[in-house]
Amino acid sequence: MKKLLSIYCLCWSLSLLSQNYVLSNQTHFDLLSIKDGLPANSANAILQSKDGYIWIGSFGGLSRYDGYEFKTYQKDPAQPVNSLVGNYVRALYEDKEGYIWIGTMLNGLQRFNPQTETFTTYNVESSSAIDKY
Repeated sequence: MKKLLSIYCLCWSLSLLSQNYVLSNQTHFDLLSIKDGLPANSANAILQSKDGYIWIGSFGGLSRYDGYEFKTYQKDPAQPVNSLVGNYVRALYEDKEGYIWIGTMLNGLQRFNPQTETFTTYNVESSSAIDKY
């Protein structure tokens, strides 16, 4: 009986210790919104790049989050060659070279070079240019 009681007390103590450990190491999440610099309150695509940035595609463009602040890339009629072709970003992908591929709604596919902060636009008709990637 003493042995059974000892085992029960040991299991009970371990249970309490493990609960305290789990509760003390909970993951913390911050809710980020327009107030924090996002162009929209909803995200269509989220990607963490190899360099640690969080990329968020939304109805308002492409945003890069460094853990402190956002930098947002949007369609700029004054610079149509080096901006998003459309602000409705639907998909994000990072290739092995570190380029961010951006799929937009109705405006096609773009590749973003994070080093030079330049966009390359690919037309659906010229898919042979995409095939090499």
